[in-house]
Amino acid sequence: GNDVIRYARSRLLTPASLLVCGICALLFLGFQGDTPTWQGLRIVGPYLLALVGLRTWDDLPDLPLDRQRDPSRVLCRTGNLPLFRILAAVAVAFPLLLIWQTPRAGVAHLLYVVYCVVLAVTYAATQARTAPSAGASLQRKARVAVVLLKYPVVCASALLALRQLVHDFAVIQILLLLYGAVVIHEAVSPRGWRNSSSSC
Repeated sequence: GNDVIRYARSRLLTPASLLVCGICALLFLGFQGDTPTWQGLRIVGPYLLALVGLRTWDDLPDLPLDRQRDPSRVLCRTGNLPLFRILAAVAVAFPLLLIWQTPRAGVAHLLYVVYCVVLAVTYAATQARTAPSAGASLQRKARVAVVLLKYPVVCASALLALRQLVHDFAVIQILLLLYGAVVIHEAVSPRGWRNSSSSC
């Protein structure tokens, strides 16, 4: 329990992560259309929880490298690693519960599932390496670029679940700006592109 709290403080409740989640929440509320607020929250909530799960999922494949590079991290020291894996899996899978609540929003669910599959393949193909190399550096950058897609993809999935048109130009602009913002943050972060996991 204490490890979960410490992890949340150090990796989830960072200014960058909170800012991005706040932008996502405002995007949901701004484009919910005629959907009642309570129904919108019922749809958006699982996707916000999914962002937490995806963020945790990003840290798990890097443990071999993190144990050498930054052994002070919570996941490197915890004795409850299976708990973190379970929590991440549950959070990532939570939006799939919407399949029964909003069966007509098939495109939203499909987009989210496809992204999760792509993410899993990316993690499998770019396992953290302890020995630095030019190829490994390129792989890390490609992986971070895919990982950061979670923000626009989750936002787009939630908006589709709200039965809004994601091809609306204003929505597309905001999603692109959101992705651009997290990429820029990663680029200027002291340890951003040099890590396999993203910093937000």
